[in-house]
Amino acid sequence: MTAREYDRLYREHARSEQYHSELKSDMNMEMLPSGHFATNKLFLHLAALSFNVLRILGDKAVKIDDALQHHKKNKRSVFVIAQPSIK
Repeated sequence: MTAREYDRLYREHARSEQYHSELKSDMNMEMLPSGHFATNKLFLHLAALSFNVLRILGDKAVKIDDALQHHKKNKRSVFVIAQPSIK
C-alpha cells in the first residue's frame, strides 16, 4: 500500500469512529440492553434507523430555515430599494 492509501483508510476509519460515537452518545447507547445477541442486534438496527431519520429531518429543517432567512433578506432588500421611490 502507498502512503496515500494508508492516509485514506485512516481518514475513513476516523469518520466511521465519529459516526459510531455520535450514535452511542446521541441515542444513549453506551450499554446495550440485553445479554442476547439477537436482541442487541435489533436494538442497534432500530437505533441506527432512528438516528438516520433524525439526521435527515435535521438537515431538511436547516435547509428550510436557510431558505426562509434568504427570503426575509431579499424582502428587506426590496423594501430598502423601493422606500425612496414610495415617498
